Amino acid sequence: MNPDKKPPKKKRLGLRMFSLLFSLFFTANVMSFMHAYKFTHFTKGATKLSSADITMAQAAKALILGADVPRPENNIRPEVDFEEVIFENENGKLHSWWMEKDSANPSIALFHGYGAAKSSILPYAYAFLDMGFNVFMMDTSGSGDSEGNTCTIGVKEALDARTAFDYLKEKNKGKDIYLFGESMGAATILRSISHEGVKPKAIIIQCPFESMLTATKSRFENMGVPFWGLGHMLVFWGGIQNGFNAFGHSPKEYAKSVDMPSLLIWGARDDLVRKSETDAVYENLGGEKELVVLENVGHSGHILFEPTQWKATVRDFINRVQD
Repeated sequence: MNPDKKPPKKKRLGLRMFSLLFSLFFTANVMSFMHAYKFTHFTKGATKLSSADITMAQAAKALILGADVPRPENNIRPEVDFEEVIFENENGKLHSWWMEKDSANPSIALFHGYGAAKSSILPYAYAFLDMGFNVFMMDTSGSGDSEGNTCTIGVKEALDARTAFDYLKEKNKGKDIYLFGESMGAATILRSISHEGVKPKAIIIQCPFESMLTATKSRFENMGVPFWGLGHMLVFWGGIQNGFNAFGHSPKEYAKSVDMPSLLIWGARDDLVRKSETDAVYENLGGEKELVVLENVGHSGHILFEPTQWKATVRDFINRVQD
């Protein structure tokens, strides 16, 4: 056999195609790995890039390595008397605010969304105080004043919710406990009921995503980027990096464990959670349940854009539960 003889043309073409496909697959995995890491690990001191001001170099870096997500901070403090409460669980030290209306009244724990801290949901806290609740607000691990920089979009945060629930059971013995969560906070509540044995009197959840996979798909669609393959890689690596099965992270499935009254609120202008996702979660909720659509609201800040309807809806729900 002549060692200098070149492989047949078809074989050379096949090797080139294999090399090209392998290179694309490897590059896509590296990029997905980096994007998943940046999405689930906040960067202290980072500045959120504006599409109007971003340079070509910054855009290229974000495309390849992923964009830094600023670590959420509490930029304001409550305007009412409050007590700062600090816990420690497997996720580290957790900082919370306790606002007591009357020790004889029921309590409600509030959970913030992704990329936010407890100060972002203070308007809800004031509304619940006006309704007669004692209010508990927690920075879940990695956010606000709590330790860490990792966010698992409701998975490990469910343990934080259980810690909050156990505190309220001890704080107000025998009094009813309600839970409220927005976006990731809603997913946190549903998983805490499904996986952590949390049993509140009732829950109020806003815009929970159907699953980690569908949440990723929505973001890809909003950016006009093909989802199949790349989105699955992103979810896969996010789970690997943080020690859980991200494909199994599904508020729709967690909802099957809910057997207490629930109010699900969705904004018709929500560009992150589709109506079909909302319907899927709602269909799986057990017990007494209600779905309310606010027409002029997007993904978050429902109480800011539709304060009258939001307060009336929540108050009516609570009155029915308490009767």
